[in-house]
Amino acid sequence: MLGHSHALSGVLAGAAAGTWALNLPPAPLALLAATTAGYALVPDLDHCGSTMAREGGFLTETFAWCVRAASGGHRHGTHSLAGAAVFTAATYAACEFRGTWPGRIVLGVFLAIAFAGALRALRLGGHFADTLAVAGAVTVVWSGYGLTLVPAAAALGTAVHLAGDMLTDEGVPLLWPFTRRHYRLLPEPFAFTTGTRPERWIVAPALIVALAAVTLAACRPLARSSPPPQSRQASGTSQDPAGTTTPPDTPWPSQPLRHVHDPGEMTGIEPASCHFRGGGQLPDPGCTPGSIDPAVTQANIRSTVCRTGYTMTVRPPESQTEHFKSDEAYPAYGVADGTRTELDHLVPLELGGSNDASNLWPEVPAAPNPKDTVEGALHDAVCSGEVTLSAAQDAIASNWMMAESRLGISWRRTTMDGDNTIEKEGGDHRNRSLYAKAASRASLMPGSQPPSASCFLT
Repeated sequence: MLGHSHALSGVLAGAAAGTWALNLPPAPLALLAATTAGYALVPDLDHCGSTMAREGGFLTETFAWCVRAASGGHRHGTHSLAGAAVFTAATYAACEFRGTWPGRIVLGVFLAIAFAGALRALRLGGHFADTLAVAGAVTVVWSGYGLTLVPAAAALGTAVHLAGDMLTDEGVPLLWPFTRRHYRLLPEPFAFTTGTRPERWIVAPALIVALAAVTLAACRPLARSSPPPQSRQASGTSQDPAGTTTPPDTPWPSQPLRHVHDPGEMTGIEPASCHFRGGGQLPDPGCTPGSIDPAVTQANIRSTVCRTGYTMTVRPPESQTEHFKSDEAYPAYGVADGTRTELDHLVPLELGGSNDASNLWPEVPAAPNPKDTVEGALHDAVCSGEVTLSAAQDAIASNWMMAESRLGISWRRTTMDGDNTIEKEGGDHRNRSLYAKAASRASLMPGSQPPSASCFLT
């Protein structure tokens, strides 16, 4: 197919996946659609006259010539499952090594060419499109925003390209290099030649109509997903100095929770100067207002936060958290090296919190940490239907010490002996052995301290 049709199919695939599979809000949805559109052009790098090959002038044309020579010509290696896997793996590796300058440069080049190629193929601007593409690539590489979506967009975009070319009479060698046989999706009477009337008058208009339908479907949930004005307090940015005497049960004016989709990795940068509140148990609302993963919604809590082991799939590796704590969180909050702290999520992962800097601070907790108990109580309340996910997120971000009383959660903590302690693994609370050997039970008011470090929630 033509580059215009490939780019349209990429936008459509990315928008559909972001809307129905990932439940993304507008900003990351647009990023996924744009990146998928760009990668839907990448397999044509084996053709020196393609949109992608001509994007960077002499440099990309030379690279396209090299790709053509290595893959055996147009519609050979790059138009196979192996070629799609290579493009996706290269993109994934560039994302993984974004912390190094070579990784940043390679990823930036990938994204800039993809964005610019997609804009040109869709006939959206000339040199302005190139400038916009470079700015978008730099933003993603520097901030890490939406970085986890890029490998998925690479895989989806290259797959869509192969599917599109399989509609033509030439087909593609899916199983190259094992066989050079070309596979088609349509039988001979219906397969069309690239650039002919069936593509221009049927395929392209159909893609545009489908894209419009997906766009409408993506826009409809926006009003429903926006939190009601009364669910948050008035916006404010006041900061208390260290050692504040503000009572810990006083909620602060909070900003709307940011949406950051970053499963499995740390993103963002802490501001330069932050101050603890509530005697060190509460973060600075200007630095750590809280942020949530837009992929976690009330509609999918059974397959996300309420699924055993969920937080283990989105928690960053220890190497990243330790680096962030020492290089970002400690300097921002003025914490001395060697201080015993816990890099804590303000909105916990088990309530759909993100791994962004806006949701993390170096908490100096008691032992056991009472916030863990609050997190578990809110998690159970959400999964039981007692409160909504957004209400729990708002409450714990505003002031975790008041969250339970603010939501009116009735809960009970039961003391257990040493053989029946709570196991907190990645945020999932489980009793190990069916409440046997219980030493005592005690009903407590919300916010009370536990009678023992060994306990479970009911």
